[in-house]
Amino acid sequence: MSREGSRKGLRRSLPGAGLVLVLALTAVPAAADTAEPSPADQQGAKWLCQRVDRAEQRLDKLIGVFSGGPQTRGSVAELRARADRMQERRPERAARLDKRADRREQRIGKLKQHRQGLAKAKQWCLSQGFPTHD
Repeated sequence: MSREGSRKGLRRSLPGAGLVLVLALTAVPAAADTAEPSPADQQGAKWLCQRVDRAEQRLDKLIGVFSGGPQTRGSVAELRARADRMQERRPERAARLDKRADRREQRIGKLKQHRQGLAKAKQWCLSQGFPTHD
């Protein structure tokens, strides 16, 4: 797989993975109130908690890239600047770049929500005594 292909897969799966992590960790305390957690549940929670730090780092990196200035490759500002430069020569390409910039701008808010959810998940992991790193 090419390097670009793996980045594309990471960008597509990261928000979903963060959401799964948050949902799984918030479901564990709810289940713990009703019954004694099984060893499998504890093992799954421990597995997820070990990945919280890495997920936070990835989210921070994506938020930084998307929020970067026109010199940051992949940022909203860089995409808009490229669209402006192409407007006269290739208006259809400029429109696609603008749409991509709009999508990334919307994703910044979603990524920040996932980041807040991971912070809550990290607090829960620490309160349960699970490590939050590999």
